[in-house]
Order: sequence, then structure tokens, then C-alpha cells
Amino acid sequence: MSTKKTRDEASKRRVATTAEDGPLGLSLGELMGHPPQQPGPADTADEALPAPAALPPQFSRIVLQRTRAGRGGKWVTRVLPTPAPTEAQLEALARELRRALGTGAHTEEGALVVQGDIADRIEEWFRKRGVPRIVR
Repeated sequence: MSTKKTRDEASKRRVATTAEDGPLGLSLGELMGHPPQQPGPADTADEALPAPAALPPQFSRIVLQRTRAGRGGKWVTRVLPTPAPTEAQLEALARELRRALGTGAHTEEGALVVQGDIADRIEEWFRKRGVPRIVR
């Protein structure tokens, strides 16, 4: 004899989770006897969102420097944009580079530092964004 249950037998034992009056239709606080909390004015989605970071400006020139000094022999590519963006704009640009190139990137002394000797990929990425002059 097989002890394996069929799908029909298993579905008969399930508890409906969509019922409003059922035990699973309540929050944990309601099950413990606390009344449900209504969202206050501070809990609204409009006020909870952070202010959007300023968009990176259009750069007239990008300087790419390869270096490994002070980094334990590991290569990094420094990106120096002109005109110099604000720190928030530089962070946003580092975030975009990280996602687009799949490598580490952070800000350091007004420049972007990208992990690896990938100046070719960075140059291509900036060209697609419309930067007219890239110096290596």
C-alpha cells in the first residue's frame, strides 16, 4: 500500500487564506488583541520617499586614468569628469556605472574610482551617453 497522498486529498486539508473573517486574514497585532493602526500623515508614500538625487550634468570631457598605486597591486580606473559634478551627482554616476559595467565603483576625492583596468568599456559607456571628448 502506498502512503502517498493524491492532490485531491491534500487540497481538502488546506486553509483558505483569502477569507476576511478567518484567522489568516488578520494581522499579528489583531490576533493578539490590538486594534489595527491607521496610517498617519507621516506614513504616506509621498512623504516617505527620499528627495531624488540631482541628475548628473552633461560632461564636456572625461579623463580616464589607470593606476594601481596604493591599492595592493590591483588595477583601478579613475574617471575625472569635467565640469566637476557635486558629490551627490558623482554618487549617482558611480551607481549607474556599477550597474552598467558589473564592477565596483565609488567616489574618491572628486573622482570616480572603478575597479579593474576597464578603460575601454568605460569609454564606450560614456560615448553612448553623448560625451564628446574622452582623454586617456
